[in-house]
Amino acid sequence: MKSFRIAIAPWNPWIVLDKKNKSVAHGVVLEFYEEMKRSKVFDYSLRNDAAYGGFIGPDGKWNGMMGALVRNETDVAGPLFINEARSKVVNFAFPLDFADLVIISGLIPTNKYPNLIFGIFSSIVWMIILLSVIICSGLACLIYTALPSSKGKKEGYQAFFRYLWSFQMSFIGKEFGSKTRWYLRHIWESPSTQVLCGVWFLTCLVLMHVYQGIIVSTFAADRLKPQFEKLEDFLEYPNVKIGTYEKSYPVLCLEKLSNTKLESVLERLKNNLVKLDINMLEWLDDVEAGNAAFIAETLYSKFLIGERFKRTGKCDIRITKFDICSGYIAVAVRKGLRKKIIKKFDKGVLRFIEGGMAKRHVLESVRNYDVCSESSKVVRKPLSLEDFQGAFTTLRVGLGFSFWNPWIVLEKENKTAAHGVVMELYEEMKKAKVFDSTLQFGAQYGGFIGPDGKWNGMIGAMLRNETDIAGPVFMNAARASVVDFAFPLDFSDLVIISGLVPANKNPYLIFGIFSLTVWLLILLAIFICAGITYLIYVLLPSPEEKKKHDALFRYLWSFHISLIGKEFGSKDKWYLRHIWTSPSFKLLQSLWFLTCLVFLYVYQGIIVSTYAADRLKPQIEKLDDFLENPDVIIGTYENSYPVLCLEKLVNTKLESVLERIKKNLIKMDTGIPQWLDDVEAGKSAYIADTLYSKFMIGERFRLTGKCKIRVATFDLCSGYIALVTKRGLDKKYMRKLDEGILRFNEGRLAKRHILESVLYYEICSQNMDVVRNPLDLEDLLGAFTILGAGLGISVIYFIMELAMYRVKKN
Repeated sequence: MKSFRIAIAPWNPWIVLDKKNKSVAHGVVLEFYEEMKRSKVFDYSLRNDAAYGGFIGPDGKWNGMMGALVRNETDVAGPLFINEARSKVVNFAFPLDFADLVIISGLIPTNKYPNLIFGIFSSIVWMIILLSVIICSGLACLIYTALPSSKGKKEGYQAFFRYLWSFQMSFIGKEFGSKTRWYLRHIWESPSTQVLCGVWFLTCLVLMHVYQGIIVSTFAADRLKPQFEKLEDFLEYPNVKIGTYEKSYPVLCLEKLSNTKLESVLERLKNNLVKLDINMLEWLDDVEAGNAAFIAETLYSKFLIGERFKRTGKCDIRITKFDICSGYIAVAVRKGLRKKIIKKFDKGVLRFIEGGMAKRHVLESVRNYDVCSESSKVVRKPLSLEDFQGAFTTLRVGLGFSFWNPWIVLEKENKTAAHGVVMELYEEMKKAKVFDSTLQFGAQYGGFIGPDGKWNGMIGAMLRNETDIAGPVFMNAARASVVDFAFPLDFSDLVIISGLVPANKNPYLIFGIFSLTVWLLILLAIFICAGITYLIYVLLPSPEEKKKHDALFRYLWSFHISLIGKEFGSKDKWYLRHIWTSPSFKLLQSLWFLTCLVFLYVYQGIIVSTYAADRLKPQIEKLDDFLENPDVIIGTYENSYPVLCLEKLVNTKLESVLERIKKNLIKMDTGIPQWLDDVEAGKSAYIADTLYSKFMIGERFRLTGKCKIRVATFDLCSGYIALVTKRGLDKKYMRKLDEGILRFNEGRLAKRHILESVLYYEICSQNMDVVRNPLDLEDLLGAFTILGAGLGISVIYFIMELAMYRVKKN
């Protein structure tokens, strides 16, 4: 068995060195090497190299791990970012991932939305709140007018305006008023008034916590933003250090900034190159303080910030992607190794990726960062198109493809003409004289093995020698066994397209925050505390005559009011005056207030978190949700990757989902599918590629204004998208095709098409996420139910009170 010399450098989660023994490592790539060893593809010995990939230094030679490969000091190294310069001197295995470079920077304040306070409730809710204030004021005024008083009464309209003021002030959290005021003095002891005030205070508590929750969640969510969101921001901070690792891809890639307005950024970067084993905690302290920024790869940056958060609890650092530098990550192999070994190597990587083996390591590496904070979405500008260079021999090939925005976009009027990412690539190949082409239009996707045991779709056409190049299609092991793939164009996930349903829409949430047992315990606690206080009142000596029966109800009222955040009562009140200084009462009261504090914050926290969250969510967020919705139709395109990939569901609990999908295979169409209306209505859901799904939803939004459809990714099916080539084509031309695709990817020439294809989906979805709909009446029905019930009870109490007064008078 062949043994390879392998050079590694720490790059979490790909290569993770043991903290105690630096000669021992684990991670994604090491697991892959172990898998190759178990499969007897090759054995290996590791060489820990404290240098990254490397670039051509001042001496004109490659340094870092690239230099070791060129000097034949090692056979395999990496993983490394792939770029054209590196691919000229070494070979790259099949890519492990597609990654971006990011700016690591501190946080600074961002703008606020000053008019949010008016949009939290809908106009109907505001009107009902106003009406409730008027009704409660009117009822209080009726009690004031009807109940007898030993002192003279003022006119009813004067009392009514006083009550309006009191109920309005209590709604915004201010004091309702003391019992000594003329309009409260003779109704304060009335049970109907106390019930009215009690339910009003409870209603105010719910409404104010909802209001406060939305205010807090909105202003707290986006109150800070990264200090540097694009490279141009560095020009505004000339004193901030910009650093990265020496011999790393950022240095190699950012050479593009030479002879541009950002050249000074490149010079500042070169003045702060740091070694791989530097203490990054010190650097990150400067970053958090706003004195420095660092440029590195996405996953490793998240790992650094998350590790610092785990150790220190500090979390005021974020990352921001920028478009200039991004690319595939792959293991580099020395030129001259046997093609047979390299082919097995590539197949092993493909199976490794398809099996999702890297998922655990990736999730672990960013877990602490995700706990710390969620990454902000960044709106990027598309890059301009660059010309390919070169003059090669021309080969004429037949190209087969089907509509797949943004890769292949058919003209609306002439269905035999097309544009898009892949068409631009073919044009560049033609200009560069790599090959000429003739197009074969067909509304069929990549294909899979049908019931007749033969490949259908574009794969079938290629095996029947009807075309030479086709695609793009999703790559997987089954397809790779019968055709060859060019260098990948992108990495993509499959998504579930479904309508929107309410999230946490529970109008009676206020009752369900605590269980029935907890509510009963709270009620019991009020009775126990009131009873103990009553015993203290009865047993302690007092020079005044005691009102024993009235005292118990007063204590019940005081403990109830204090539970919802109102004043317990002043020491001047007759039922508190002679027990106020009692140590036993003081201890009881302090423990009760502490308990109330806990309950209020728990209650408020749940209200805040529920109403602050987006109120709509996708109907189907994972494949398991289909089991709970047996009447929902599930479909996808015929001859497509979802059918091929979801065969994994056979002999699992989700096999019924696969059967439902196979019954609803649809043909490829170029317009906006009619079935999206059924998706929005909640009758169906479809599975497709991410970009194409977003394009369809966005195009529908542009044409119709309808926007109640979202996509949800799931982990089972994801993979690279690439052009497929017929086996037997000249390797020289295929190598030139790979080099052209690599330059195409490096230049980010597909970015414009991708942004255009998903633009309207982003507008649609971002509007829904950022601008929250005002809370409507049905959202707060529970609060108004309490108020309505309380008003009814208050009226009944008032009628009974009035009848008892008249009986006593007679």
